[in-house]
Amino acid sequence: MKSQGLKAVAIGLPGAVAAIALVLHGPIPQDPKYFQFADERVFLGIPRFGDVVSNAAFLIVGTIGLGFLLLRRKGSLNTASERWPYAAVFAGTILTGVGSTWFHLAPDSDRLFWDRLPMAPVFLSLFTIVLSERIGPQVGIRLWIPLMILGLGSVLYWRFLDDDLRLYALIQFYPMGAIPLLLLFYPARYTHASWFWIMFLMYGMAKGCEWLDRPIYEALRGVSGHSLKHALAALSVLCPVWMLSRRRPI
Repeated sequence: MKSQGLKAVAIGLPGAVAAIALVLHGPIPQDPKYFQFADERVFLGIPRFGDVVSNAAFLIVGTIGLGFLLLRRKGSLNTASERWPYAAVFAGTILTGVGSTWFHLAPDSDRLFWDRLPMAPVFLSLFTIVLSERIGPQVGIRLWIPLMILGLGSVLYWRFLDDDLRLYALIQFYPMGAIPLLLLFYPARYTHASWFWIMFLMYGMAKGCEWLDRPIYEALRGVSGHSLKHALAALSVLCPVWMLSRRRPI
């Protein structure tokens, strides 16, 4: 029991520290420079062509994921309740593709809202999935709906109540920090759990490409870091599909 308590503290402590740090930091408004993407080229009448069309990866991967859930093999999910967070991840990925396409056609805060709104449930549903598969299905499913509400609320708060990204930043980055700890501290309930690590790595690479948007664009002479970010983020969501297609209960 003491060991389990220490593990829970280790997982929750970074979130608590981050929340306190964000409160002390004060409001984080949307940086206008965020809308200055490296690839501004127009091709076939489509502005920012690379950043726009690369969102097709989200549509494809999300559709594959939902299709798999409809036709899933017996054994890839032990309980019906485990299915819903996966469905939210794949549906949210499709909606992210739609929202991100709309945003990149004419970047501004109004359109960015529709890009971020479906992303928040994706982050927190992935967190719920790992909670369910490492700690227990009842833990995950009890937290899933409150976490989804919190994720959607963080985007609504940023856009309509106050230009403050602190809550959205917390719900995006805390799960990405907590998931590796859950993978390390708790045993897997299914085989092929290493795909969670590959998913985590690919998402990290996607964020790196986002931050290096212009240097990558200048180095590759035509492919921007943000376009690569879309492709890598979509591939990170494909990892759970690949995992589900092969795994069995342990």
